Amino acid sequence: VFSKGGFVAFPVVFAAWLRRIPVVAHESDLTPGLANRLSLPFVATLCVSFEGTRASTRRVVHSGTPIRDALLNGDTDRGFEAAGLPGDRPMLVVVGGSLGAQRLNEVTRAALRGLTETFEVLHVCGAGHLDPDLENTAGYVQREFVSDGWGDILAAASVVVSRSGANALHELLTLGKPNLLVPLPTTASRGDQIENAWYAAEHGYSTVLPEADLKPETLVATTRDVLGTLEAWRMRLAQFRAPDATALIVAELETAARSP
Repeated sequence: VFSKGGFVAFPVVFAAWLRRIPVVAHESDLTPGLANRLSLPFVATLCVSFEGTRASTRRVVHSGTPIRDALLNGDTDRGFEAAGLPGDRPMLVVVGGSLGAQRLNEVTRAALRGLTETFEVLHVCGAGHLDPDLENTAGYVQREFVSDGWGDILAAASVVVSRSGANALHELLTLGKPNLLVPLPTTASRGDQIENAWYAAEHGYSTVLPEADLKPETLVATTRDVLGTLEAWRMRLAQFRAPDATALIVAELETAARSP
């Protein structure tokens, strides 16, 4: 059994343990969520995204997180075309995710005048959150979501503003993309995004802007700061080494399947 956590995972893991079926679990965040914490006594191996993750179980493997090939082969020219932007200025991508779009959307739109002085902005604002009054704003494109060409768009982006869910963060680090993280506050999550974000910041991979400090003027100033030190960020991000997550996880599954 391979478990990714989530509220339905623990009963399956426990049932597998009762039937002597080995379990390999994967934890995306820096600290394990509730389902994985409950599952730890019953798993053969816990694969983790972050090298700094600590867990009390028989075997912990730093596997990283699998990244889609399409993200690894992005093209800058195709990215500007997919975004519908001319490419005359650096591209800023702002993406809030399914749970964290509202506040980020509000501040991004309030900051547009300052942002578009420096950047061309692609704003992925979430389903149902388009603002029709901004449809023809110069240097600004809004999309509910991006289904195709996300790897190309990330390749074209100079700076990405994002929440700090584990999968999104690992994509940015693997791609070496300078970023500004605005983690969900504890009022909207268990605090995992805050932990993920500060872990990345402490290793020199990210800038963090807590939501309590997120205002139009701080968003403009911080994104400009990242852009102004782009080469330094790229050099630090080049030190991030993503494991071959797919191969490592498959190897653990194969080992577990052979266990008596």
